[in-house]
Amino acid sequence: MTQKQVSHQLALFDFDGTLTTEDIYTLFIKHEVSWHRKVWGKCALAPFYIAYKLGLLAGPKMRAIATFISMSGRKRQTVEAQGRVFAEQVIQHYYLDWAMQRMRWHQAQGHEVVVVSASLDAYLTPWCESQKVALICSELAGKTRLTGTYKTGDCTKAAKAEKVLQRYQLDQFSKVFAYGNTEEDNELLALAHERYMNGVKLS
Repeated sequence: MTQKQVSHQLALFDFDGTLTTEDIYTLFIKHEVSWHRKVWGKCALAPFYIAYKLGLLAGPKMRAIATFISMSGRKRQTVEAQGRVFAEQVIQHYYLDWAMQRMRWHQAQGHEVVVVSASLDAYLTPWCESQKVALICSELAGKTRLTGTYKTGDCTKAAKAEKVLQRYQLDQFSKVFAYGNTEEDNELLALAHERYMNGVKLS
């Protein structure tokens, strides 16, 4: 029997609140949605937002509703162009220093780095390309016009782990690291040998 070849190490990073100081998803919606859609959206979202604040509506459900209201019917080309500018000019102002330094350390060690996020591909794709890291995230559906839904569902909770396992054979890595900041990252962290929640190493 030949010994199984074990490759380099893998680092899995949540994005919003883990690599950044703010919820970048919300910032993008606020930056890029037109004023009249914002006005209409605030009215439409109001009852859902109240339910969310009262703990009656889960974060992923709230995010899906907000995505539909803000993105449905919009031209994909326009949203992606806005995403590129947002990635180039805005995101850098919200880096969480410790986490970004940690990501750079993994890259310097030759580890494979992957952002695994419920945030949107419109801005994460160009950002990850500029940072030379891989990406697994929520992908907006619709070819010419966006539907306001996701191609393969919201990339959160169990879906994060499932999508990682679909792409990577973890036993081919000598060590797996994972970084998160909320309960939505628990399943992602469970994949790792070394896990960090809000910068704190878990036992």
